[in-house]
Amino acid sequence: GKLNPTFKDDEAAYTEGFYDGIELLGKVANREKETAELISFVKTSQEQLKAKFSDFIVDKRPKIYMANPDLTTYGSGKYTGIMFMRAGAQNVAAQSIKGYKQVSAEQVLAWAPQMIFVQDRYPQVPAELKSNPQLANLSAVKEDKIYMMPEYAKAWGYPTAEAMALGEWWLAMKLYPKHFDEAEFNKKVEEFYQKFYRTSYK
Repeated sequence: GKLNPTFKDDEAAYTEGFYDGIELLGKVANREKETAELISFVKTSQEQLKAKFSDFIVDKRPKIYMANPDLTTYGSGKYTGIMFMRAGAQNVAAQSIKGYKQVSAEQVLAWAPQMIFVQDRYPQVPAELKSNPQLANLSAVKEDKIYMMPEYAKAWGYPTAEAMALGEWWLAMKLYPKHFDEAEFNKKVEEFYQKFYRTSYK
């Protein structure tokens, strides 16, 4: 239950829970000013992403699959699904499973994702997928549409500041490259790391 919680509203629970948690940590650490700046950056970034989508129409959301080791993935009830939704994608696992679970190769084939995304912490996963004979005919594998996510695009079960401020943007940029300016986005990444980590991203 702790790993796969049930909420009335997943998006509200994870988003407001994130802000509440950050504010609590700020009070404990006596860093309320920095906390307010971080929350403002995240909220502004998300508002800008929503505004960006208002500039063009998404007729059909691309079907994407989050590949973890051993064919484990995230379905509904996790921040991953919210991240996908905000980026204009459809999580193929959302209708079939809840939370974090292992699935079969047959199930992945049935879902027929157009693109596959892999978290930075699992660099071995693309090779696992490509070497699995059962997935050889999956279009995303055949067409090499398997993408490693950068460190800040943490598609975990729960949100992080960089995932909400940067990761959702990065994913949207991958899905709809014609509508996003990569150079401008890279400036946003650098601004975030300089401001909140006091170091350069690269």
